[in-house]
Amino acid sequence: MATAAASAPASITPFLIKPNLSHQLPVKLNTTNFLLWKTQFLPMVTGCGLEHHLDHSEPVPLPVLADACAAWNTLVSAYASRSKACIRELHAQLHHLHCDTASIKTYVVRAKGIANKLVALQHPVSDEELIEFVVAGLGPAYKLFTRMLECRTNDFDFDDLYGMLLTEERRLTREDTVAIIPPCV
Repeated sequence: MATAAASAPASITPFLIKPNLSHQLPVKLNTTNFLLWKTQFLPMVTGCGLEHHLDHSEPVPLPVLADACAAWNTLVSAYASRSKACIRELHAQLHHLHCDTASIKTYVVRAKGIANKLVALQHPVSDEELIEFVVAGLGPAYKLFTRMLECRTNDFDFDDLYGMLLTEERRLTREDTVAIIPPCV
């Protein structure tokens, strides 16, 4: 029994399938979401094996690809200035981060969210820097805790700090509870 491929005429040449990428990009590009759009677009370019053309590590072989590369560069330059302003704003948010009356979990999630946005903008904050920002914004209730951290000689990462902060928050809550309960007469 012959297959359909075997019975196809030899004159039919294979053709390139042009994928419709619009359904693979749920976030449509606009003036405020370039970085989010870029984070979903670049993996598709990498999946097609074309990333070396965008980063100019290899020459662009075809005029069509050259046009695509030029279009990419235009997009990056058009939206990059907005990204730089966003990066400055996120750094300012880290510098002005304060725990206030928020729980440690809420405070750390807020700090980590800012750091994650900076990672998406390809400007990551190191663990050491993030630790400094978080500790600096703790406030007077955590004064003894911050002094204890200053005396430590061994290194710790952000996850370690988070665990220590949760423990300190529980300790402070217990102390506040004990202070509120009047002595028995």
